[in-house]
Amino acid sequence: MAQVNVLVSMFFAGMNGSVVADTATVGSLLIPAMKRAGYPAAFSAGITAVSATIGGIIPPSIAMIILANAGGISVGALFAGGIIPGIMIGAMLMIINWMIATRRNFERSSEPFSWRLMGKAGARASFAMIIPIVLVGSVLGGIAGVVEAGAITAATALLVGIFIYKTITWDNCKGAFVRAFRTSATVFIIIAAAGGAEAAHQEEHAQEEHMEQSRHHPSLGTRSAHPTEWQATDPALPSNLLPPHAPPQAGWPLPLRQNDPEVDSGPRVHLPGGPRHVLSPLAPADAPCLGAGLPDAGQ
Repeated sequence: MAQVNVLVSMFFAGMNGSVVADTATVGSLLIPAMKRAGYPAAFSAGITAVSATIGGIIPPSIAMIILANAGGISVGALFAGGIIPGIMIGAMLMIINWMIATRRNFERSSEPFSWRLMGKAGARASFAMIIPIVLVGSVLGGIAGVVEAGAITAATALLVGIFIYKTITWDNCKGAFVRAFRTSATVFIIIAAAGGAEAAHQEEHAQEEHMEQSRHHPSLGTRSAHPTEWQATDPALPSNLLPPHAPPQAGWPLPLRQNDPEVDSGPRVHLPGGPRHVLSPLAPADAPCLGAGLPDAGQ
């Protein structure tokens, strides 16, 4: 029965890809049965917990899908890379089970092994084994993405359960649909809340980055209330750019207006009664001013 525990975990991993779901489902069914068969409770719980970890390795794995979306990795490549390691881990666990069961003389089936009975059982379960093949094969073969593959697999499982095994009724479907809607709504609420928090965090980070750049490069200036104006904040700018009526220690700000029709090369500093100068907000403090000596247009 310990070998059955590992095999069930492997097949269950190929259907849901969740370690937690594998542990809860397989454990609730097989741990009591193993205890009734004479297995120690600690051994039953231990082999169930260890074999359930295969659910994160054999595709489709939820952890692989999350990793692929976060790191920009191909989901199909991750699925392909988890098949052989998952089978190897399951085979090693079965070998360890055999060694421990032989040494401690755990229960053995009274019915001898028969290839004929195994073939009949495999034939009865062949349609159910199509479900993980459809899921993994559609992703690896490039037929569908992860979301589309999940929908195709769910439809396949529904058809197999209703028309082939006839174990699913429409009342069961109604309850399953309601639970699926509730679970999906919960997940979408979490995603929506996370999206708003992420947008606020990005906005805050952008403002902090702008303030940091302004401290290290004061000649870049800061935005004024008007969206098309800049205010220079560097007190080391040449004093000839200050208005005649302002004392030198008054410093800036001076309005730097963009899109001036008279000069297309950049924003201009409007000096009352003096020449106009063109000053780019991205220019260093000691950069020469363009347009010096242009006639005043009366503004």
